[in-house]
Amino acid sequence: MAFTLRRDTNGVPVAGYQDSADAVDVLCYAPTRVIDEIKTTDANGFFWTNSKPILDYDRDSGRAVTSSDIVAKKTDNTTLYIGTVDAKAGKVELFSDASKTIKYTNQQAKLTYSALIPLKSTSDGQVVIYSEQLGSVINSGNLKTIITSQIPAGNNVIGKVVLDQPAIVTPNLTKVTALEASVITEAGNTRNAPIDVSEYRQIIAFMNVSQVSGVNPAFTCKIETYDDVSEQWLPIAIFDSVTEAPNTQQKTLCYGFGDKIAISWTVSGTSISFTVNLGIVLRN
Repeated sequence: MAFTLRRDTNGVPVAGYQDSADAVDVLCYAPTRVIDEIKTTDANGFFWTNSKPILDYDRDSGRAVTSSDIVAKKTDNTTLYIGTVDAKAGKVELFSDASKTIKYTNQQAKLTYSALIPLKSTSDGQVVIYSEQLGSVINSGNLKTIITSQIPAGNNVIGKVVLDQPAIVTPNLTKVTALEASVITEAGNTRNAPIDVSEYRQIIAFMNVSQVSGVNPAFTCKIETYDDVSEQWLPIAIFDSVTEAPNTQQKTLCYGFGDKIAISWTVSGTSISFTVNLGIVLRN
């Protein structure tokens, strides 16, 4: 399908323009299903719709507007039969019999069909369906919708989702062991085996020092991230210094931890030894 665009004074194609003063607020048209529009047929049995053009609804191969796209009834919901359709003019021929020999003239009928309904912008920046086309519209919200029938009595809530079963949300968690019952006697790190955290939004680290020995022992542990620009490891969380056991600590990070992390530690004292477990939970 091809479209022809207007051009401005410099020859640049434009998709929007003002043809006349009454079209200044028209932004676009919305395909809309018009339900049970009631009108009186003319002397030739034609129902003239308020909205036009009438659109193909069943999307058949010919894409023509036929009786498959339109539902016609009497006001008592008795079936009417559709003859010729002038989709552009919004003109539908109605018959009261299946053989289409008796025209349904000068009587009220209900028609359900699809049409293009113009939209317009309001002074407060909302986009609404022309109320002149389809009657009343909801007076709140940026997208306004037609209510075609009365809401039945009961506990009705618009815009609410009710679940018939409890909603169970299972977060995606990954557990990583950074240090497992490691006996540490000197400074070190895990930078040669970093942990990939690029797909995660939260880091929860648990450190447990179960044994400490030596004279004036002190153990300090850090979580580090790698900076690709400076090519340096930088601390993003530091556990409190440990001088005796047992000692359990936890750190939670929700941002600022980059694509990969590692653990580093320093020690001090004489003839010292620390038994350390450090596990990390990654949550996305």
